[in-house]
Amino acid sequence: MKRKIFLLVIFGIIVLFLWNVTAITHTYGPYMGKVVDAETGEPIEGAVVFFVFFTAAPNPGGSSTKVAHAVEVLTDIRGEFSIPAQKITLFRFLHGWEKDGFVTIFKPGYGAFPGHSDSGPKYEISYSLPENTYWTVKLPKLKSFKEKKDNLGNLFIPGSEEIPLHKRKLILDLHNEERRSLGFGPVSR
Repeated sequence: MKRKIFLLVIFGIIVLFLWNVTAITHTYGPYMGKVVDAETGEPIEGAVVFFVFFTAAPNPGGSSTKVAHAVEVLTDIRGEFSIPAQKITLFRFLHGWEKDGFVTIFKPGYGAFPGHSDSGPKYEISYSLPENTYWTVKLPKLKSFKEKKDNLGNLFIPGSEEIPLHKRKLILDLHNEERRSLGFGPVSR
Protein backbone atom coordinates (compact mmCIF):
# COMPACT_ATOMS: atom_id res chain seq x y z
CA MET A 1 0.00 0.00 0.00
CA LYS A 2 2.82 2.41 0.88
CA ARG A 3 4.47 1.62 -2.44
CA LYS A 4 1.26 2.42 -4.33
CA ILE A 5 0.90 5.78 -2.54
CA PHE A 6 4.58 6.54 -3.19
CA LEU A 7 4.15 5.79 -6.92
CA LEU A 8 1.01 7.98 -7.10
CA VAL A 9 2.86 10.86 -5.43
CA ILE A 10 5.80 10.49 -7.85
CA PHE A 11 3.39 10.32 -10.79
CA GLY A 12 1.60 13.45 -9.54
CA ILE A 13 4.89 15.34 -9.22
CA ILE A 14 5.87 14.35 -12.77
CA VAL A 15 2.48 15.46 -14.14
CA LEU A 16 2.74 18.82 -12.34
CA PHE A 17 6.29 19.28 -13.61
CA LEU A 18 5.30 18.55 -17.22
CA TRP A 19 2.22 20.80 -16.87
CA ASN A 20 4.41 23.71 -15.76
CA VAL A 21 7.09 23.03 -18.35
CA THR A 22 4.58 23.05 -21.21
CA ALA A 23 2.67 26.17 -20.11
CA ILE A 24 3.96 29.18 -22.02
CA THR A 25 2.73 32.75 -21.65
CA HIS A 26 3.43 35.85 -23.70
CA THR A 27 1.88 39.30 -24.03
CA TYR A 28 1.63 41.08 -27.39
CA GLY A 29 0.61 44.68 -27.86
CA PRO A 30 -1.10 46.98 -27.38
CA TYR A 31 -1.45 48.09 -31.00
CA MET A 32 -2.98 51.38 -32.07
CA GLY A 33 -3.14 53.61 -35.07
CA LYS A 34 -5.07 55.06 -37.93
CA VAL A 35 -5.82 53.78 -41.45
CA VAL A 36 -5.96 56.41 -44.20
CA ASP A 37 -6.31 56.68 -47.95
CA ALA A 38 -2.75 56.81 -49.33
CA GLU A 39 -3.58 59.54 -51.84
CA THR A 40 -5.93 61.84 -49.93
CA GLY A 41 -4.97 61.16 -46.31
CA GLU A 42 -8.66 60.80 -45.45
CA PRO A 43 -9.51 58.24 -42.74
CA ILE A 44 -10.84 54.86 -43.84
CA GLU A 45 -13.77 53.73 -41.70
CA GLY A 46 -14.57 50.00 -41.52
CA ALA A 47 -11.17 48.61 -42.47
CA VAL A 48 -10.36 45.35 -40.66
CA VAL A 49 -7.15 45.15 -38.65
CA PHE A 50 -6.36 41.47 -38.16
CA PHE A 51 -3.51 40.08 -36.03
CA VAL A 52 -2.37 36.46 -35.77
CA PHE A 53 0.16 35.32 -33.16
CA PHE A 54 2.27 32.17 -33.42
CA THR A 55 4.40 29.79 -31.43
CA ALA A 56 7.34 27.95 -32.98
CA ALA A 57 8.92 24.60 -32.24
CA PRO A 58 12.29 23.34 -33.46
CA ASN A 59 12.34 20.44 -35.87
CA PRO A 60 14.99 18.85 -38.10
CA GLY A 61 14.13 21.21 -41.00
CA GLY A 62 14.35 24.41 -38.93
CA SER A 63 11.19 25.29 -37.05
CA SER A 64 7.45 24.92 -37.48
CA THR A 65 4.89 27.49 -36.43
CA LYS A 66 1.43 27.03 -35.00
CA VAL A 67 -1.33 29.60 -34.53
CA ALA A 68 -1.65 30.68 -30.90
CA HIS A 69 -4.29 33.42 -31.08
CA ALA A 70 -6.01 35.83 -33.46
CA VAL A 71 -7.81 39.12 -32.93
CA GLU A 72 -9.56 41.53 -35.30
CA VAL A 73 -11.17 44.97 -35.05
CA LEU A 74 -12.71 47.48 -37.44
CA THR A 75 -11.51 51.06 -37.76
CA ASP A 76 -13.90 53.72 -36.47
CA ILE A 77 -15.24 56.84 -38.23
CA ARG A 78 -11.85 58.54 -37.69
CA GLY A 79 -10.06 55.53 -39.23
CA GLU A 80 -8.61 54.65 -35.83
CA PHE A 81 -8.11 51.24 -34.27
CA SER A 82 -6.97 49.99 -30.91
CA ILE A 83 -6.14 46.44 -29.90
CA PRO A 84 -5.41 46.05 -26.19
CA ALA A 85 -2.52 43.91 -25.00
CA GLN A 86 -3.14 40.23 -25.70
CA LYS A 87 -1.89 37.94 -22.92
CA ILE A 88 -1.80 34.40 -24.26
CA THR A 89 -1.18 31.27 -22.21
CA LEU A 90 -0.94 27.91 -23.95
CA PHE A 91 0.18 24.42 -23.16
CA ARG A 92 2.64 23.48 -25.89
CA PHE A 93 5.61 21.25 -25.35
CA LEU A 94 8.93 22.62 -26.66
CA HIS A 95 7.31 25.69 -28.23
CA GLY A 96 8.51 29.28 -27.94
CA TRP A 97 6.87 32.51 -29.03
CA GLU A 98 7.34 34.21 -32.38
CA LYS A 99 8.63 37.71 -31.70
CA ASP A 100 5.94 39.61 -33.63
CA GLY A 101 2.35 39.07 -34.66
CA PHE A 102 1.35 38.90 -38.33
CA VAL A 103 -0.97 41.78 -39.32
CA THR A 104 -3.28 42.27 -42.29
CA ILE A 105 -5.25 45.47 -42.81
CA PHE A 106 -7.94 45.45 -45.49
CA LYS A 107 -10.95 47.34 -46.79
CA PRO A 108 -12.69 46.44 -50.07
CA GLY A 109 -11.53 48.76 -52.85
CA TYR A 110 -8.13 49.36 -51.21
CA GLY A 111 -4.75 47.64 -51.42
CA ALA A 112 -4.16 45.35 -48.41
CA PHE A 113 -1.40 46.05 -45.92
CA PRO A 114 1.35 44.84 -45.92
CA GLY A 115 0.98 42.83 -49.15
CA HIS A 116 0.21 45.64 -51.58
CA SER A 117 3.42 47.35 -52.69
CA ASP A 118 1.90 50.84 -52.35
CA SER A 119 0.64 50.33 -48.80
CA GLY A 120 2.69 51.63 -45.91
CA PRO A 121 4.51 52.30 -43.72
CA LYS A 122 7.56 50.35 -44.75
CA TYR A 123 9.72 49.29 -41.86
CA GLU A 124 12.16 46.58 -40.91
CA ILE A 125 9.80 44.28 -39.00
CA SER A 126 8.06 42.04 -41.51
CA TYR A 127 4.28 41.71 -41.50
CA SER A 128 3.63 43.40 -38.17
CA LEU A 129 3.20 46.74 -36.46
CA PRO A 130 5.42 47.66 -33.52
CA GLU A 131 3.77 47.51 -30.10
CA ASN A 132 2.99 50.58 -27.98
CA THR A 133 3.33 52.95 -30.95
CA TYR A 134 0.64 54.89 -32.81
CA TRP A 135 0.99 54.14 -36.52
CA THR A 136 -0.66 55.64 -39.56
CA VAL A 137 -1.17 52.96 -42.18
CA LYS A 138 -1.78 54.08 -45.76
CA LEU A 139 -3.89 51.99 -48.12
CA PRO A 140 -3.92 52.80 -51.85
CA LYS A 141 -7.32 53.17 -53.54
CA LEU A 142 -7.69 50.54 -56.28
CA LYS A 143 -9.14 51.80 -59.53
CA SER A 144 -9.46 48.85 -61.90
CA PHE A 145 -10.90 45.35 -61.89
CA LYS A 146 -7.38 43.94 -62.43
CA GLU A 147 -5.95 45.86 -59.44
CA LYS A 148 -8.76 44.59 -57.19
CA LYS A 149 -8.43 41.03 -58.49
CA ASP A 150 -4.65 41.04 -58.01
CA ASN A 151 -5.07 42.47 -54.51
CA LEU A 152 -7.04 39.40 -53.40
CA GLY A 153 -3.68 37.60 -53.30
CA ASN A 154 -2.46 40.13 -50.71
CA LEU A 155 -4.97 38.77 -48.20
CA PHE A 156 -2.98 35.62 -47.48
CA ILE A 157 -3.13 34.81 -43.77
CA PRO A 158 -0.77 32.07 -42.65
CA GLY A 159 -2.43 29.41 -40.54
CA SER A 160 -5.94 30.64 -41.37
CA GLU A 161 -7.29 27.07 -41.37
CA GLU A 162 -6.25 26.81 -37.69
CA ILE A 163 -8.05 30.01 -36.68
CA PRO A 164 -11.63 29.55 -35.42
CA LEU A 165 -14.23 31.23 -37.62
CA HIS A 166 -15.40 33.62 -34.87
CA LYS A 167 -11.85 35.04 -34.68
CA ARG A 168 -11.64 35.75 -38.42
CA LYS A 169 -15.22 36.65 -39.25
CA LEU A 170 -14.66 40.34 -40.06
CA ILE A 171 -11.78 39.78 -42.47
CA LEU A 172 -13.59 36.88 -44.12
CA ASP A 173 -16.77 38.97 -44.55
CA LEU A 174 -14.84 41.87 -46.14
CA HIS A 175 -12.83 39.49 -48.33
CA ASN A 176 -16.06 37.91 -49.59
CA GLU A 177 -17.61 41.36 -50.12
CA GLU A 178 -14.70 42.24 -52.43
CA ARG A 179 -14.92 38.88 -54.21
CA ARG A 180 -18.67 39.33 -54.84
CA SER A 181 -18.09 42.85 -56.21
CA LEU A 182 -15.70 41.27 -58.73
CA GLY A 183 -18.16 38.52 -59.71
CA PHE A 184 -16.40 35.70 -57.84
CA GLY A 185 -17.90 33.25 -55.39
CA PRO A 186 -17.20 33.54 -51.68
CA VAL A 187 -14.20 32.00 -49.93
CA SER A 188 -15.31 28.95 -47.98
CA ARG A 189 -15.43 29.27 -44.24
